[in-house]
Amino acid sequence: MIPAVGLAVGALVKVIVNITLIPMIGINGAAIGSIASSLTAMVIELICLYKTLRLGMNFKQTLIKPITITLIMGVAAMLSCKWITILLNSASIGTIMAILIAVIVYFFGIILFKVFDREDWHMLPYGDKIYKFLEKLKLVKPTNT
Repeated sequence: MIPAVGLAVGALVKVIVNITLIPMIGINGAAIGSIASSLTAMVIELICLYKTLRLGMNFKQTLIKPITITLIMGVAAMLSCKWITILLNSASIGTIMAILIAVIVYFFGIILFKVFDREDWHMLPYGDKIYKFLEKLKLVKPTNT
């Protein structure tokens, strides 16, 4: 029931934001409405999970750091897409390069912000190899053997 309530409230938020912003800023208002809708549903569901399951969740580690990294990645992708498109006069190459830069920025953001611990890295496909490589670069703590 909780996911349905979260989605319903999110849909209501989307309608309100769309009605408010689309006449003012056009199609970007619809994008903002979609983000606001998803964010509303997520917050409602996280609050219910937290209260129901008594999660000992570290909000800084679970939400703040990933959101910060995502914002940094988004800015890097947007700026690199604009610059590369202007530099090479090709929107498609600019987009492809921006995606590649975004992936690299996010990956290093996870490392620099220490979002993953050793166990998290090992759960990823090829996580053992990635962690060993990061150990060699001294970007993560060495495994105690």
